[in-house]
Amino acid sequence: MDYLYALQCLREAAPSFITYFFLFISEVSLYLSALIVANVYWSLNKDDGAYIIMGYAGAITVNECLKDIFCINRPWILDSRLHVDPLAKSSATGYSFPSGHTTTAASFFGGLALSLKKRKALVIFLIVIIFLVALSRNWLGAHTLKDVLVAICHTALMLCLVSFVKYFITKNPSKDTLVAVVGIVLVVIFLLFTTLKSYPVKYADDGSLLVDPAKMLRDAYKISGSAMGFFMGWWLERHCLKFQNPSTKKSKILCSLCGSVILIAWNFGISNIFKVCGPNIAGFIKHFVSFFIILYLYPLLYTSFTNLLSKKKAA
Repeated sequence: MDYLYALQCLREAAPSFITYFFLFISEVSLYLSALIVANVYWSLNKDDGAYIIMGYAGAITVNECLKDIFCINRPWILDSRLHVDPLAKSSATGYSFPSGHTTTAASFFGGLALSLKKRKALVIFLIVIIFLVALSRNWLGAHTLKDVLVAICHTALMLCLVSFVKYFITKNPSKDTLVAVVGIVLVVIFLLFTTLKSYPVKYADDGSLLVDPAKMLRDAYKISGSAMGFFMGWWLERHCLKFQNPSTKKSKILCSLCGSVILIAWNFGISNIFKVCGPNIAGFIKHFVSFFIILYLYPLLYTSFTNLLSKKKAA
């Protein structure tokens, strides 16, 4: 906690642009990382993109499990000297350990680094981004040093496991069904665990809940939707579509632009119609469809459109 208090003193004395920089690194870069990996899957290397997303789905699920098992409160709850930066408080909800932001950055950027291991300068840049995200969570007062270090460590282990799964499926392509089924079963177990477990109920001095169990359950539904959307979309693409990345620079750019527009439109517009279903179901649907779009639905639309154009040209 002394480390966080020292950073807090620096934050309060430092120019405001430094905090804005860390806010950008902490929040905006994570949305961009997901979009970047989606474009890797669509336009550059389908297999690398798929396994990076698999690493994210696994790591963020493990991260939420650890949050719900240990139920460790945020730093400013544990130590009255500390307070979170007001601009970062809206995303610093639920339990603190481990850091979800750091897990997301480590899985996406770490997965990219593994797929680009021959390009050393880019690998170094991606690793720096991961540690900047981790530092940003400390600088903003949202997480302790332990929160971000454990997030990096368990995500690194997940990336190693995904590398083994990739090797296993390369040698045994027919075993992808087994991997998908095991993944879906684990997601269901995770959702049952988070739904049925009891959470400690503690109140602040003003009578408000320190951590709202309903919020933790909403997060579990979102994460379950993401992982379920990945495994179903991944299996369907491999068995029913066999999508091929575009071959020309122009087609790659077009593929990326169209896919990005569809994904952004879904996440920031169309998905809102499901809010009538309640926050848990709406969150599950939003995240399930997001990953299903990335892995299967958009590649299906793109392939169908390009095949139609080819037939028209041939005619």
